[in-house]
Amino acid sequence: MTQTDDLHYIPPRHLRPAFVQTMLAGMSLRKRGRGAMDEAAKPLVLDCGDGVRTTGMLSENPKGRGTVLVLHGWLGHVESTYVVSTSRYLFDQGFSILRINLLDHGDTLNLNPKAYHAAHFDEVFNAIAHATGLAPHGPVSLLGFSLGGNFALRVARHLKRDPLPDMARVFAISPVVHPAVVGEKIDAAPLIRRYFRRKLHRTFRSKQSAFPDLYDMTPLIAQPTITGATEAFMQRYGDYPDAITYFNSYALGVEDLKGCPVPVMAIGSLDDPIVPGADLGALAKDPNLEIILTRHGGHNGFFQSLRGPTFYDELILRRLSA
Repeated sequence: MTQTDDLHYIPPRHLRPAFVQTMLAGMSLRKRGRGAMDEAAKPLVLDCGDGVRTTGMLSENPKGRGTVLVLHGWLGHVESTYVVSTSRYLFDQGFSILRINLLDHGDTLNLNPKAYHAAHFDEVFNAIAHATGLAPHGPVSLLGFSLGGNFALRVARHLKRDPLPDMARVFAISPVVHPAVVGEKIDAAPLIRRYFRRKLHRTFRSKQSAFPDLYDMTPLIAQPTITGATEAFMQRYGDYPDAITYFNSYALGVEDLKGCPVPVMAIGSLDDPIVPGADLGALAKDPNLEIILTRHGGHNGFFQSLRGPTFYDELILRRLSA
């Protein structure tokens, strides 16, 4: 089922520009202070299979309404602003929260010698399976943002042949559908490209520092674009011959989400400066798939005001409470 939800989400005029929405999503002021979720948070290590590990933060809620597993976006981590903000909101509504670091993100760069990337799906699925087993309360839902949204939708697709019995719902916010297009859009926007290059260089340097005998990231850091850095990474350390083959390896096909065994809700905006909302809208319809496209919202934004929950916060809560 596909719907356009402009009647329900019309931000005030000063919040309508896509760049404003996108910048607000990552502003650290949104997560200032500490909430009940932060006080309850306990670190844990998740098994990704074959000795590979990642980390997470579990906040158990005594109200026990269910557990939400949360995946951040590319070059983010469990303390990313949008992750913390939504996790706090859902925790305050009675849900336990387990935030998961994707491989080679956050504090995981020194955990595993191998360099990991978005095409390493099996390891992330294994971590999610482990996290599902650790969930203090059912039902369990999975929520992903941007690249994490891509992983969440790939998990939903994978459940067709490898079900997780406790997984009840999947949510994706501004999910990446065609990674090659996303790379082009980032490289075409100087401010966004500079933002991601700075974070990517920090990641490259941290991986080299953790395993100096394995990595020399200097040629990658010298690349002026994200696509160029990805090409250099694949040629030196990756599993694919070039960037486009790599990008295509984790793209979503039009029919991929047909027949998913759990309800899936994906939210995108038509003005997203990073992930084209139209790509999300092109996915084939299915009774268990709800796609919501809005005219405004930017990337991971969807602000209704400078305070209070976002449009997707409230929408997720309604689906979890149904």
